[in-house]
Amino acid sequence: IVDTLINRDRSAMLKNGETVENIIRLFDSKQESIKMLLKKVPEFQERENLIRTLQNHVKKRDEVIQEVENNLKACEVALTRSCFH
Repeated sequence: IVDTLINRDRSAMLKNGETVENIIRLFDSKQESIKMLLKKVPEFQERENLIRTLQNHVKKRDEVIQEVENNLKACEVALTRSCFH
């Protein structure tokens, strides 16, 4: 037991056959992956802001289109009434 504790970083075997050294390497690898992902966060935030801006512009455009459509329908009704009455 003492030998295992002293040499745990070289020879300790865990339940799944992983050594502590391998687990440390995996942990370090995950840390590096997380750091790389964190570097991309500003890019994704900028993209999200652009998407929201575009969605707002599309919403405003749709409102203008709806208003024009309503005006055209009103004109159509007025023309129909003036022609047939």
